Amino acid sequence: MIADVREQGEDRVIELIGYRYQRTGYQRIPLDERGWIRLEPVHLWLGLSRDRLGNYERLACFDRTGAEVGDYTAISTALAAETRARAEAEARATAEAEARAEARIRELEERLRQN
Repeated sequence: MIADVREQGEDRVIELIGYRYQRTGYQRIPLDERGWIRLEPVHLWLGLSRDRLGNYERLACFDRTGAEVGDYTAISTALAAETRARAEAEARATAEAEARAEARIRELEERLRQN
């Protein structure tokens, strides 16, 4: 795959060019009607997308439904949020387990005092 990036004034233009190796040599892969190339081994499509923040043209991967798989920033932000949520859930579970253990100890101590 080749992403030929050219600056044209204020605009960024990306030409997507794909080749597949065949016995006779490399054959150019035609773009589909969307201007995308299928990446068969990973079951994704490679195409162009507009960046949500900077509004510039960039490469992106798309799944079979045409949904963008996610850019690096979106994926790392989601991963950080998931990691934080897991850590918070584990901390809550640990605190709850400690509270149950302390309550059980108090209950047993109270029984000992009564006997």
